[in-house]
Amino acid sequence: MARMKKDLQRQLLLGVSIILLGSGLVAGEYLLVKWYPRHLERVREETLTLLPYRNDALGIQMRVAAGLYATVEGFPGGVRIMRSKFWSIGPSLTITSQPNPDQAPEFSPQLLAKWETQGVTEELPRYHFEHTKIQNRDAVLIRQYKQRSMLLTAHVISPERIVEANCSPGAADEDLFMEACEESLRTMKVAGPDTRLIPGHGTLVKRADLIPYREMIAVVAGKVQQLIAQGKSEQDVLAAHVTAAYDGSVQGGLLPAAGSASSADRFVSELYQDIKGSR
Repeated sequence: MARMKKDLQRQLLLGVSIILLGSGLVAGEYLLVKWYPRHLERVREETLTLLPYRNDALGIQMRVAAGLYATVEGFPGGVRIMRSKFWSIGPSLTITSQPNPDQAPEFSPQLLAKWETQGVTEELPRYHFEHTKIQNRDAVLIRQYKQRSMLLTAHVISPERIVEANCSPGAADEDLFMEACEESLRTMKVAGPDTRLIPGHGTLVKRADLIPYREMIAVVAGKVQQLIAQGKSEQDVLAAHVTAAYDGSVQGGLLPAAGSASSADRFVSELYQDIKGSR
C-alpha cells in the first residue's frame, strides 16, 4: 500500500512536470514565433516614423526619423539632432550649411571624382559612393565605416548653399538606424532662388521677391542711422520722409496702420528705436 502511494506521487509529480514543461514550451513558442516578431516590427515602425523638421537659418526642410529625433542642439553654422542612451552612444544626425561661392547648381566633376575614389585612396572600410538626386538637387551619398560605427554622409548643393549631413547609428541597431538615416536624408529640401517662402501672413513669395525689400531696409536704416548721428529726434526723422523713394513702389507704404500713423512711419519709428537703443 505504501509502495503504491509512492508510485502515485511519482506519477503525479511526473504529470505536473510534463504539464509545466509543455506550458513553458508553448509560452516560448508564442514569444519566439508571434510576440517577438511583432515587437520588432513595432519598434521598426516607431523608429522609421518621419517627423517634420525645418531650419530656416540652414535653409533646409526635411522629415527626420523618430528614432533619431529627440534632442536638437544648434551651433554656429549647423545643428545636431540626436537620441541619447545611458549605456551606449546613441544615433545622431549633424547638419551644416555654408554659402555656395560659385552658385553652381551641381558638384564639379573633380569633386565627384575625389569622393568616388576616396574609399580606395584612403583605404576606408565598407565605403560606398552614390551620385544621386535628393529632392531635385544634385547630391552625393557616402557610406563608410568610421570610428567603430557606420556613417552615412549626404552632400546636397543648390545655387545658394552647400549642405553636408552626417548620420550615424552609434551603438544602436546598425541596419535599422542606417535605414532611418537614409530615409531622413532623402527627404531633405535645400533652399534655392526658386524656393517658395511661407510668411506668417500674406502670399507665397520667392527669394527674388524679397531682394528689393532687403535693399530698401538697408538704405532706409542707413539714413535713419545718419540722422541719429546728427542728434535728430524721432519726430525729426519722421519729418525727413526717409522712405519717400519707396512709398510709391512698396505696397501699403502710405496706408494707415494701427492708430493714425502710416505703415512707413511705423516702420521708421521701429528702426529709430532699434538703432537708438543699440547705441
